[in-house]
Amino acid sequence: MIMGVFEFYKLMRKWKDTKRASVSNHVRFLGFIIFLGTGNLLGFPNSPAPKKERTSEEHWAFRHPVKPTLQGKLHPIDELLARKQKEGGFDAVGEASRATRLRRLWHIATGLLPNKAERKQWMADKRTGVEWTKAATEAALARKTFGERWSRHWLDVARYADTRGAAVTQNEDYPYAYTYRDWVIGAFNKNLPYDRFVHLQVAADLMKAPLEDQAALGFLTVGRAYQGGQRHLLVADQIDVTTRGVMGLTVTCARCHDHKSDPIPTADFYSLYGVFASASMPKNLPKLSEPEDSPGYRKFKEEHRKLAMEVHKFIKSAIPEYETPKDLFDFSMRKTPHKLNQTQRDKFRKLSSKVTELEAKSLYSPDRAMIVREGKVNNPYIFTRGNPGARGEKVPRQFLRIFRKEGEVFKNGSGRLELAMRLTDDRNPLTARVWANRVWMHVMGTPLVDTPGDFGVETEKPKQLELLDHLAHFLVENKWSTKELITHITSSQSWNRESKAPAELIERDPENRYFARSNRVRKDLEAWRDSALQVSGRLDVTLGGKPVTL
Repeated sequence: MIMGVFEFYKLMRKWKDTKRASVSNHVRFLGFIIFLGTGNLLGFPNSPAPKKERTSEEHWAFRHPVKPTLQGKLHPIDELLARKQKEGGFDAVGEASRATRLRRLWHIATGLLPNKAERKQWMADKRTGVEWTKAATEAALARKTFGERWSRHWLDVARYADTRGAAVTQNEDYPYAYTYRDWVIGAFNKNLPYDRFVHLQVAADLMKAPLEDQAALGFLTVGRAYQGGQRHLLVADQIDVTTRGVMGLTVTCARCHDHKSDPIPTADFYSLYGVFASASMPKNLPKLSEPEDSPGYRKFKEEHRKLAMEVHKFIKSAIPEYETPKDLFDFSMRKTPHKLNQTQRDKFRKLSSKVTELEAKSLYSPDRAMIVREGKVNNPYIFTRGNPGARGEKVPRQFLRIFRKEGEVFKNGSGRLELAMRLTDDRNPLTARVWANRVWMHVMGTPLVDTPGDFGVETEKPKQLELLDHLAHFLVENKWSTKELITHITSSQSWNRESKAPAELIERDPENRYFARSNRVRKDLEAWRDSALQVSGRLDVTLGGKPVTL
């Protein structure tokens, strides 16, 4: 601050020496000095007050979930909420009508309305109360549209898109991104345990998983494509989607300096950097299925060969040492543009975009998995202030410091498989909580932790922490089953409540932190559109496949 004042004064002197000084300049300088001296009086401190350092043991999210003691007279969720409601002096409202609960349930599970047959069946069902709700939930979760609805929730976390998300001139399609989307849909419909769901998306290639599960690696590869081969940004994106999406930690805030709030040093970021930088997308993406030899497929192959050959001929003329690949289907030019001038790059992008467009839109293009493969193991260094050109201290590949023992490093290859397992093992208190919170949010309308992607030190302790810990334990004890967790929530009386409540209750608890009533949830655009098409008989219920233009 003193140096800043000194530099400011020198600038004033310079203006005076060059005959450009004025009374107003000196007034500004005087005002600046007064501001420095009186800032505290005005409520603006000269510098932020130092925060009290909080250790990992002090923050609620970094402690292991505690299984609450239950009396067992009520549903566990109802008992835990009733305790808080009694403390706050709240009386819960009654049960919603069967028609309301049926419509609510189908929206949560499928994003659609129950059809006439389903409505007739469940309105006439002889079961009552929670017993009826549990049976109806199981029926709704068995529909294939459940996978579509809940995959949408996860794909938002996984920053899924069919396009690369680069500059406008390069915003090309990912030809095979849909194979990852279809895998996620299938995973939810099969009720794939959430821990394995995570493992496959981080390290399917190292798990000897079936070919169809290799598509799970799209989690790492469908992110934004950065211009100019900025691999360090791509790796940072992979670290972010993994740690924030799965663990609720903003680890990438430690890319240029130690995390300002959480106990995550810069060294932790670059330890993970070494893990992800050891793998990359290969030129040869594996086929998930072999198209039948048909006239349409033969025509596609011929069109693809012609377009790809145009690109290779152009590159050959621009770069004489370039070698045409043996298999034109395995067409990858990620490094080529760096050797071209701007005019040549524009030409290259125009030609290559035709190949990409054909692969993305042709019905006969073979399905391929957007995988990663292990390469040379990266021995990471800290990039000083995030600059890859300024290497600092060397660090080992290892898990986050707050959840590992001293000297515990990854030993097998890059450590990506070990990382995948550490994301869900007993020593990690976050993953089960984070997923339980997301499931609760989509079922109940509001989360228990307001920031689903950030459970760090700045995140306040939730009012219903006991409930969150119960849900986390329930998830793990039930083999990480998402469907079991959803059914557990909907079978509580708390979920079955009506949303209409006395004005006093709404006034005292406007955000419904005590869950004494059901939340009113605005129907999202996708569900609204699909429901309208469903009612009009125009909804296409075909599952999966290449994206289409709406």
